[in-house]
Amino acid sequence: MNAHEPLHRYLNDHLAGSDYAIAVLERCVDVHEGDRLGSFFADLLTRIREDQDAARSLLTRIGGERSRLKQLSAWAGEKVTRWKLHDSPGAESDLGLLEILEFLALGVHGKAALWDSLSAIAADGDLFGGLSLARLRERARSQRADIESARLEVARGLVRPADAGAGGAPGRALRDAVRAALLDIDGTLLDSNDAHARAWVEALSEAGRAVTFARVRPLIGMGADQFLPEVAGIDADSEEGRRLSERRGRIFRERHLPGCVPHPGVRALLERLRGRGLALVVATSASGDDLKRLLAAAGVADLIHGATSASDVEESKPEPDIVSAALDKAGVRAPQAVMIGDTPYDVAAASSAGVAIVGLRCGGSCAAELAGAVAVYDGPAHLLEELDRSPFGSEPGATAPLPTAPG
Repeated sequence: MNAHEPLHRYLNDHLAGSDYAIAVLERCVDVHEGDRLGSFFADLLTRIREDQDAARSLLTRIGGERSRLKQLSAWAGEKVTRWKLHDSPGAESDLGLLEILEFLALGVHGKAALWDSLSAIAADGDLFGGLSLARLRERARSQRADIESARLEVARGLVRPADAGAGGAPGRALRDAVRAALLDIDGTLLDSNDAHARAWVEALSEAGRAVTFARVRPLIGMGADQFLPEVAGIDADSEEGRRLSERRGRIFRERHLPGCVPHPGVRALLERLRGRGLALVVATSASGDDLKRLLAAAGVADLIHGATSASDVEESKPEPDIVSAALDKAGVRAPQAVMIGDTPYDVAAASSAGVAIVGLRCGGSCAAELAGAVAVYDGPAHLLEELDRSPFGSEPGATAPLPTAPG
């Protein structure tokens, strides 16, 4: 057997998957010709064809050929999907669109895994002739973010108000114009998550409770009311719990906060959002005592319109109370806001409150841990760079456009 035969089969499997995706996208372009969904699908189709050409080139370089059987299998699968998702032009439902976008998101995730696997295979040599697999991985990440933005728009159109009437073009009952940005602070605006973890470790150690940094760090983002029962079995409202919370606060402010700096791009991002007419409201699990200090350390206190903290609600993240309070502070409904956060607890809180959330990896969470976010970026600077293609959209107070960013 040819030494590369398993790799031939592996690439053919992925090429068949791309055949399937291309056929579905060609149909979507036809159905939505002339509207902005059609433009979105056409742009995505171009990029996925380019990626397929790259995979086909890789197969050729290692002496492989396309499998006719797998191509036929992909063709048959697309016909089944065509039947399932209503083949009549103009009759496709928002639910059908949502299913298509979910299928495409899964496909792009698989494509990213392909480039990762090929990078590992080629790590010890030049098997693929110097092709930039890192660039292909980045393209897949960009495509996934774009699809997620479109998926959210269509998902919001599934349930229409009773007076909205029947009919209408699919994908038209999209989300409201964004009027507010809800902001987490720690890990999102300020590089402070490690500092909070160290403060908790030190406070617990002083109280005779040995808890490691590794145990504490993944829980940063929870409020003390959630954190203490989880890590130490202590009721935050008990005398011991209040004493520990107060001590942790002093340790953080005196020992660690002075060394915390804002993430790159924070102020420029908030200035851009504010310049678009968005209300900027903080939604943080930090205590009221820490709130002003954190905003000052992040260098954005003068840009904020309002704030809610753990001191304002009964339960902190991952419960939705803080996010709901921030909506009230901003004077908007959930579909009119997008949150920016960096932990799974931000995602859970926002999702439970019905608010779309953009995830940032700069706080230490990976994309998988931020599952449920409508888009994920490296940090504030990255979000700023991609702002016009993000869920915040391209115009002040306007519904975010479906993404058309180059891959």
